[in-house]
Amino acid sequence: MNWKDTWQNLSRRERQLVSWGGLALAGILYYGLLLAPLLKDKQRLTNRLSAEKALYQHTQRQVQRIKDLGLTEKRQIAGDMTRFINTQAAKYHLTPSPLSQQRHGNQVIWQLSFSQANTADLMAWLVAMQEAGVSVLQFRLEKTDNPAGRVNASNIQLQTPSKN
Repeated sequence: MNWKDTWQNLSRRERQLVSWGGLALAGILYYGLLLAPLLKDKQRLTNRLSAEKALYQHTQRQVQRIKDLGLTEKRQIAGDMTRFINTQAAKYHLTPSPLSQQRHGNQVIWQLSFSQANTADLMAWLVAMQEAGVSVLQFRLEKTDNPAGRVNASNIQLQTPSKN
């Protein structure tokens, strides 16, 4: 006996019941296998986007606050650059990785990184370095899984002012 014969042997009411049951099963499978995981991913991504947006807005406010301080005066770097970088970092509660330097002609490029740095403190330090005449050539920020407002800053490259 095949499915067609079995279907034909069912009464009209039984066929309707089987049809509705199949439709209900299809709806449950659709929701359980397709829709629920998509809704869960959407909620997860929405939460992540909200957290990223909040971090971005916090950073923007901190940068604006620093700019509002009016610290536009260029200062000369006196003495050892390593000491200057470390002193400036300490002012902003930052601890840099060991510094390395590369010479390119009469220019010196300093490279360092910070782990678990407070975003606002890091941005304030970068602004202070630029105000001192140190060029920030590049840096990379990565969000951490630790408390909001913390980042890993790597591949920070600073160029000392040229001595003319």
